[in-house]
Amino acid sequence: AEAAQGSEWLRAACFLRDEIVDHRAREAAAAAKAEAEAAAAAARGVAEAALCEAVEGCGRGDTDLEALRAVINACAEAAQGSEWLRAACFLRDEIVDHRAREAAAAAKAEAEAAAAAARGVAEAALCEAVEGCGRGDTDLEALRAVINACAEAAQGS
Repeated sequence: AEAAQGSEWLRAACFLRDEIVDHRAREAAAAAKAEAEAAAAAARGVAEAALCEAVEGCGRGDTDLEALRAVINACAEAAQGSEWLRAACFLRDEIVDHRAREAAAAAKAEAEAAAAAARGVAEAALCEAVEGCGRGDTDLEALRAVINACAEAAQGS
């Protein structure tokens, strides 16, 4: 009877030991989780502050597109879902779109200027050919050659 009772005490002691170990493990896991959540919250705060500064810096002209992109890339994970992250991404996209529109407008203006210059050269050549015909300096074949060479550039004049 005594041996069975000792065995019962042994089982109780082992059970208690296991409960204590499990309890300590749960406490350690809870503490680690709380610490990780606090670190994540701190990282989110730092990321949001950096994003806020980058957005406001763009407004002041202190931050350029490349710096804004760098801040977004550095803070995207920590600030996921943040209003500041959304604002920074929106601003980045607006800057990119604005630059694209400016580049397209500049290219269009450059093309129009080149076309106007070509038209001016063509008109001058046609004027000289017509006047040359009037003076007798330009024959019919030379006039045709000038017309053919200048026809496309001089359209609309």
